Amino acid sequence: MKKQTFKKSLLGSLLVIPALFSLTGCGSEESAFRAYDVEKDGDPTKLSAKVVFWHTMGDVLEKVVTEAITSFNKVYPNITIELSNQGDYNGIKDKLTKAIPAGTTPTMAFCYPDHVAEYLTSGAIEEMGQYSTDSVIGFGKDSTESGGVSDFISNFWQEGQVYTDSGIFSLPFAKSTEVMFYNKSEFTKHGYSVPTTWDELWTLCAKIKTDYASLSDFVPIGIDSDSNFYISLSEQYGIPFTSKETSEASGHYLFNNDQAKAKVSELKSFFDRGYFITEGTSPSNAYTSSRFLKGAVNGGSLMTIGSTGGTSYDYPGTAADTFDVQVALPPAKDSASHKVITQGPAVTFFKRSSLKSKYAAWLFYKWVTNTDNSAAYALASGYEPVRNSSYLTPAYQTMLNYTADDKTLLFSKVARVTKTMEDYYFSSPVFVGSAKARTEVGKMLASVLLGEKTVDKAFSDALTACVYAE
Repeated sequence: MKKQTFKKSLLGSLLVIPALFSLTGCGSEESAFRAYDVEKDGDPTKLSAKVVFWHTMGDVLEKVVTEAITSFNKVYPNITIELSNQGDYNGIKDKLTKAIPAGTTPTMAFCYPDHVAEYLTSGAIEEMGQYSTDSVIGFGKDSTESGGVSDFISNFWQEGQVYTDSGIFSLPFAKSTEVMFYNKSEFTKHGYSVPTTWDELWTLCAKIKTDYASLSDFVPIGIDSDSNFYISLSEQYGIPFTSKETSEASGHYLFNNDQAKAKVSELKSFFDRGYFITEGTSPSNAYTSSRFLKGAVNGGSLMTIGSTGGTSYDYPGTAADTFDVQVALPPAKDSASHKVITQGPAVTFFKRSSLKSKYAAWLFYKWVTNTDNSAAYALASGYEPVRNSSYLTPAYQTMLNYTADDKTLLFSKVARVTKTMEDYYFSSPVFVGSAKARTEVGKMLASVLLGEKTVDKAFSDALTACVYAE
């Protein structure tokens, strides 16, 4: 990433003093931080600034970050980090959308890339590549020892560069993916094999339906996210979904095609046989984890595909009538087509903040996502660490090798699976309207499965809704 230079009107005079070179050993390489804060001899630990951080964390995770702030302030005593909970992701997006024209944006905020794409159109987002490469406050020469870019999970870091604008506009904070939870007790009882492909899954579902025919409202597998289900299948089967580039025919939206319609028609046939259910087809749009927890009873299921961020909701407890939950990769088209979607919070910086505040925000971002802190956040949340080195920390290794029969064991089982998944991660294209496309294809799939619309009508309506929203 080529480092950008700030305007002189903002930076002041570019003074060079010997003490600065001794800090970095970077010779004559200029530093945006050093030029701006030259009155402090370019020492980041002397920076005085306030960072307002909008987030969506609950009490448990906010406590983890508060502990990171405490250790951060031992090194940077003059930087104040103000945490401000803004509700869920839709809530924080709505508030930021209003704050941008009002000039009341925070220094940094939790975000989804789909949302950042919209903020970018207002020119509100700071390009952060200039901080990552800065000779004083950056990552240095890409060293894992100094917490460099190479220590980040590759897909997680690259996500911040998927925008139509060139640069880094979001930074990974914590990430979730999807896994398949299954009832090992029942699998063992009936001699079921864990499916690795969709074809194997549908064959197993047919067998399960026969074995549990006496149970009413029983469904072999629940799939929590209609949108993720559709998008993941598109990625695995090479079916066009969306593109950052635009076409004259459909703009960014490529999903209204024959391959996609054939796949959804196939899913409809499996749904009609009672093989699966989704959140969008469940009564009251309930998450399918609630059905999974019922086990092999009326209204239950033996498998569910859901977010690792929701692992605790797939834990059945320790009562005598509960069952053993195991974790596996979600099915794929075939062994060469494993593609698993990633989600979870990223952070972005807003331009209107002072340079000192943005420098301070960058220093805090490096700190709160360092090896130990990223591991601590993952252990408390079920999210994935964003750094490779976090998996090697004593705390994370202890969790990976955990054996006691309680909720932590399920987190351990999830982590053992997800630590093998780095090469399978993908994220869908990001542009203004990509969030709408994600929502509409999920609604489209549910409407077809429930028989509310024909395949052609559902796809046509979804495309119209996306184009109209622009």
